[in-house]
Amino acid sequence: VWNENDSKSAGKALNLIRKILVCAVRNPSNVKYQRVKVKPILKRLDSIQGGLDLLKEVGFKVNEGKTHYVFDQNDVEISNSIIAKIDSKIRTNGSLSGKCSMPNDDKKSVGSGS
Repeated sequence: VWNENDSKSAGKALNLIRKILVCAVRNPSNVKYQRVKVKPILKRLDSIQGGLDLLKEVGFKVNEGKTHYVFDQNDVEISNSIIAKIDSKIRTNGSLSGKCSMPNDDKKSVGSGS
């Protein structure tokens, strides 16, 4: 993601993916953090080369109805390693947003709703 995009876009994409992933790992029993609606994520990551691929690599798979990316709980150990790598990259090249919360415009897009 970083090498294929300008640093501002890459930083935003990595921060977004990191937030989503951290929330999923920290809240394994809360469905709100285990699912992310496809359309808003496409809107944010589709223009970032490698953004959607990275989301899939960190453990999110599209559900059968193709309405949500759903976190695979089997990927938690790998996810912790990936979080550390993203943190390192962002700290080296840009700002790190570390809270387990979504930006205001994503609050509607994350959750168990349809």
